[in-house]
Amino acid sequence: MEQRLLQSNTQILIISGELKQSFEILTMQTEDLVNSITANYSNNPFLDLNYGKIEALTNYKKGSHIYFDAEIEVLTHPESLKEHLINQINIAFPSLNQKIASTITDYLNENGYLIEDID
Repeated sequence: MEQRLLQSNTQILIISGELKQSFEILTMQTEDLVNSITANYSNNPFLDLNYGKIEALTNYKKGSHIYFDAEIEVLTHPESLKEHLINQINIAFPSLNQKIASTITDYLNENGYLIEDID
């Protein structure tokens, strides 16, 4: 009866969803890229599309350079103090304490001061 010990090394490359999307964007032709950008813009109300940059991309000629700012303008509404506190309460407290803390936030004004006595 012969016994052997085998050991092997394996490497696995795991690509995240963001990285896959980046590869897809980088390999797109100009027309496909413009169509993808405008489709994402029409599906997402929080994106602000800069038509000047899209026009520059559509008028792109081989050999020329286009520089885009690495920013996405997102339209958001400012979060109120109460919304912020509720989000923090939902993360930090167990359910019974969530109810108590949520009730306390009902008695706060926009500056965070108690407006009524808690009984």
